[in-house]
Amino acid sequence: MVNKKIFLFGASFNPIHIGHIEIVNKVSQLFNSKVELLPNKNPDYKINTISSIHKLALINLVIKKFNNLSINYTEIEHSKYMSTYETLTLLNKTYLHKNIYFIIGLDSLISIDTWNNWIELFNLSNFIIFNRQGRSLSEIKNPLLLSIIKNKQRNLTAIHDHTQIMFIEYTPINISSTEIRLKIKNKEDISKFLDPDVVDYIFSHKLYM
Repeated sequence: MVNKKIFLFGASFNPIHIGHIEIVNKVSQLFNSKVELLPNKNPDYKINTISSIHKLALINLVIKKFNNLSINYTEIEHSKYMSTYETLTLLNKTYLHKNIYFIIGLDSLISIDTWNNWIELFNLSNFIIFNRQGRSLSEIKNPLLLSIIKNKQRNLTAIHDHTQIMFIEYTPINISSTEIRLKIKNKEDISKFLDPDVVDYIFSHKLYM
């Protein structure tokens, strides 16, 4: 039976860390499905980034150890940086008969009303929301966003023809790629946050130093 659901986790993966892997494996387990990692192309304004070649190499070092994970190259192989709206619009054309489930953190949901064409995003994809330490839905002040969440929120077992928002009771390790890059620059220990092969690759190629 063909899986009619596509689970996507978009991030900079700069670098990929165990928090990313915790999230995608949790979603994979809950929905009994594979998850595609969607690395984005570095926007021009970003600093302290690595090339797409290095980024993909690091991701591949990790996901080759999991048969439930793969890479979606839509954004990273595009000629320019893509907004989430552009990505989801394109993917809806690519996956005509499949439902897209986009995985984001609560921190992203709280600020999603600052994203390009943010209202339309909820028509283009389902959303799976995971917890972020110290963050709460009470931070949302936009009444339209609150209304959308209220109208679209469903439990994990609900089946609907329209897009929905699902919250999973899971909080990944409290670490970010930004913090990891700073630790590398300051020559601090990063071994508990990264896959050992990722650590070896970073130091052998002198990344983030």
